[in-house]
Amino acid sequence: MIMKWTSLTVAMLIAISSYGLALESRFPTSWANTKKVLAAEVYTDRLRTFYCGCQYTVDPSSRGETLKPESCQLPSNLKWASKHNDVEWEHIVPAQLMPASTFTCWQKPNSFPRCVSKSGEVSSGRACCEKVDSAARNMIFDMFNAVPAAAQLNQYRSNDPYGEISDSQPHEGFGPQCEAQDLNSPGKLFEPPDCKKGDVARVWFYMRDTHKVVIPNEMSAMFLRWSNSDPVSPSEQLYAERISKIQGTVNSYVIGKEASAQGSCSWER
Repeated sequence: MIMKWTSLTVAMLIAISSYGLALESRFPTSWANTKKVLAAEVYTDRLRTFYCGCQYTVDPSSRGETLKPESCQLPSNLKWASKHNDVEWEHIVPAQLMPASTFTCWQKPNSFPRCVSKSGEVSSGRACCEKVDSAARNMIFDMFNAVPAAAQLNQYRSNDPYGEISDSQPHEGFGPQCEAQDLNSPGKLFEPPDCKKGDVARVWFYMRDTHKVVIPNEMSAMFLRWSNSDPVSPSEQLYAERISKIQGTVNSYVIGKEASAQGSCSWER
């Protein structure tokens, strides 16, 4: 049987082939590389932190970031005062909550020769997985999951889960411009501003689909509410498109959706 190749068939094959190439993943290979690419190629328009919109500057020689805490009225009496002018790149989904934390390289790093130095020092579980397991590296260094944050807020949040904090619960606030809240006792929760709740939710959904991150049912329902109430903003979509072109993966909860200024924070408008 002789197959007749029509122009439509050829065009479809070319389209499929091009789509496959476009989705070839190219994850960063180190945390340092992740931060460098994000600073140099993704977050280049408005140099503002994720939660509070604090302005920061970038040193062209080192790509290091310096925060301007007065730009977002960040209180000076917060803990970790030595970090008041620092920016840190934060995992929205902490590495400890990724499937990598269950891998053998994380649980038993001493069983991997590359994770044991000549002097017998054993790498941490995370560091070991970053050395020896490509799946772990991909989820830990995924650029969709990293955002610039004021270092003090990053320290407050640490690995705390996201949640909703009531006014009656004693919590830490971060000044009149930043609506983020941190609860340390009882329990531990971090609540992002309303204008970033949808962004957070859509990263978690992406990480679930891409790296099999587990989202408990109650948290999944909360994230769905957040995503519905805080739609995709133009800047969120722009950053996602840039990451997709560099990394080769797609956050379908953001890319291709109709962007709305309603989802923007005040400092993004």
